[in-house]
Amino acid sequence: MAPPSKDDDEECHTPTAKESKLPSTTQSCPPAPRKPGKARRCKRRLWPDAELIEIRAEEMEQVFGSRGQWSHAKKRS
Repeated sequence: MAPPSKDDDEECHTPTAKESKLPSTTQSCPPAPRKPGKARRCKRRLWPDAELIEIRAEEMEQVFGSRGQWSHAKKRS
């Protein structure tokens, strides 16, 4: 191996020795991502002690307004 000259010290070079090379790896692609699992349905009731309440039509109209207010709503005949 020849001693480096002054011109070689000022420039950068890529090492080409066999010891400097990275080991080759197999050229295979990673596996495809898996689909997320489906959520399991729970057969148990979430609210076992649910209580039903009755609401009169007048109370519903006070909260949501009367049916006649919305012109785009279809009326049943």
